[in-house]
Amino acid sequence: MALALGFASLAIRLWRADFSVPLRPGADATQVLMLAKAIIDHGWFLHIPELGAPYGLSLADFPAAAGDTISMLVFRFFALFTSNPAVVVNLYFVAGFPLVALSAFLVLRRLGASRPTSTVVAALYALLPPHFLRGEMHLFLGAYISAPIGCYLILRTLGDEPIFVRVGTGSTFSTWGSRRNLKPLALCVLVGALGTDYAIFTMVLIIVCAMLGVAWTRRPRRLVSPLVLVVAIAATLAVQYLPTFIYHVRHGPDTVAAKRYPYESESYGLKIAALVLPQPQDRIAPLATIGRVYATQEADLGPPNEDSLDTLGVIGAIGFLGLLAIGIAAIVRRGPPSGPPSLANRAALATIVAVLAGVTGGFPILFAIFISPEVRAWNRIAVFIGFFAMLAVALVLDRVRSRLVGGRRQRLAAWGILGAVLLLGVYDQTNNGPAFVAPYGKFAATAHSTGALVAAIERELRAGASVWQLPYTAFPETPPHAAEQSYDQLVPYLYSHGLHWSGGALKGRPTDWQAQLTNVPLPTVLAGVSASGFNGVLVDRLAYKDYGAAVVGELTSFVGPPSISSNDGRYAFFDLRTYARALRARIGPTRLAALSRATVRPDPARLRALARAGSSPRSR
Repeated sequence: MALALGFASLAIRLWRADFSVPLRPGADATQVLMLAKAIIDHGWFLHIPELGAPYGLSLADFPAAAGDTISMLVFRFFALFTSNPAVVVNLYFVAGFPLVALSAFLVLRRLGASRPTSTVVAALYALLPPHFLRGEMHLFLGAYISAPIGCYLILRTLGDEPIFVRVGTGSTFSTWGSRRNLKPLALCVLVGALGTDYAIFTMVLIIVCAMLGVAWTRRPRRLVSPLVLVVAIAATLAVQYLPTFIYHVRHGPDTVAAKRYPYESESYGLKIAALVLPQPQDRIAPLATIGRVYATQEADLGPPNEDSLDTLGVIGAIGFLGLLAIGIAAIVRRGPPSGPPSLANRAALATIVAVLAGVTGGFPILFAIFISPEVRAWNRIAVFIGFFAMLAVALVLDRVRSRLVGGRRQRLAAWGILGAVLLLGVYDQTNNGPAFVAPYGKFAATAHSTGALVAAIERELRAGASVWQLPYTAFPETPPHAAEQSYDQLVPYLYSHGLHWSGGALKGRPTDWQAQLTNVPLPTVLAGVSASGFNGVLVDRLAYKDYGAAVVGELTSFVGPPSISSNDGRYAFFDLRTYARALRARIGPTRLAALSRATVRPDPARLRALARAGSSPRSR
């Protein structure tokens, strides 16, 4: 754990970072920060009343973290010591390295690897490039704590040792409810509560490996224990998704938000080349050249996908190729395996199954067509392959160390080999590129500018006031309008305390009222949102191709110049209270209420008719 944390801190230059702001902000990392903020403010994340004003955002409808209950509990623990969501997310990201190392170490030891070898290999596994490259954008996927546990259950499925053993002849619970039998079930709960994707990968690999075991031994009873493991993982997932199921029974499914299509499984499938080829910024120059050639070819084929995050590094690639060689040799060998399968053979078979399960053009597209397209990024199975590869390295290292026993020189040589493998792996798996060493000063300046803006808005408006955000951006998974990043409409919420924001309304639901008003002229919608109780307008200039010049000019003609601007010039805030008072005086309370209803329960034609009296510029 110390090795993983220490080398990770060196790789990302952690001492340069401002821990009060995100280490790697933007895009999906903003959504993770939203979850942390919700847990800080409300204790859990399923409902965020401050977003999607005036209705709030229900994440039971959009299960952004339904399968990550343990991670959310860790967020809740960190929230006991800080009210800053960036600190919570940063702590989780940094803690991920020692926690992955701990998980891998315990599994390696359980599988029989020596303590020194397990220490080195577990640290290298925690420092795989995907952990850094996913960063805080895919925070829970990057902290692949459950992957070694899933791999352990898969290897147990392939072994001859029974997973569950009956003890005695008493009642059912007394004979099967022993501590020995409860441990695998506890591991299944951990796998099921540490991420949906990794839980599904574990279940698929267990089922396939169990079927292979039955084919070899012709003993159908071998399926019973693996099926119990799969049911335990599936039940854990089902409990976590229960709020979503209940919500959809009451309100119907949302067929628009985060809709997946089978073809996406082709785009996000596993590529073997991506596993073994180096990073374009590898510290070893010849390897970096190879990595750049592959990256160039990938760019020519289309937009980059997640396969660029799957590289295993030199040590992992060697272990992976070695397992493929062992597996192929076992397949072409005549006759069934004699005696219990060795750990290396089991790891080799599990690796081949994992590759076939994730590779583009194979099982993922079949899964998407015949079962569900919701699990699309099968390239993420790379961390399972990475663990099997590191296990193979551990087996080789232990064999070498077993031959270097006796004299002092032999022992020093054994320790020297372990140290060389560790240093080579760390040197190769990390680099000085922007994916590892972030521009922390730039991130901090941007965050402090936005924080100061939101604080100024809070001083100007009363607690509980609502702010209309422009431009409208559908939530979730909407491409940027201009130079902003995905989910940037959530950023002001991260710095606020008591304000409500129009951003974050779930698309496909009636609460996403702005979606039906996108073709209504700005003066008309302005009157409607003012009647609906919004006290201000926040314009994100970066989300406009003209840097907001047109919309800021139009708003200025109606409500006056911006009362607050961010230090970096990105945001412009307009106070609507004076405009709202004039509108109320002009059209009266009855018409004002009708105008509000036509806005947040969208009726564009009615809104146009009602707003004519209140849509003229102040100068008139």
